Amino acid sequence: CRVLKSLGRPSPLRECTNDPVFYDINPYWHVVGEALSSEVPFPMTPVHRDIQAQFNNAYNLVINGTMAPSAALQEAGRIAQNILDAYWAEKDARSGR
Repeated sequence: CRVLKSLGRPSPLRECTNDPVFYDINPYWHVVGEALSSEVPFPMTPVHRDIQAQFNNAYNLVINGTMAPSAALQEAGRIAQNILDAYWAEKDARSGR
């Protein structure tokens, strides 16, 4: 836990992340815990990099002021879902489903 505490980062070990020292660093630390408990990771597929690229692009659009955060996230999610759907459709077609 020591290294992650010094970095102010959450740990995969819940007891480390729940250490009260994090609340001294960040009074909103409870939000980090809420986010971690409700997070759903991307499925790791061969198209994972293509999906991640959509969210990286959305981040850049927001940081550059080109697009509002909600619009950028919605568009990235739409494109990412299409990539994932196409991957599964192709995989199903190859397996004869």
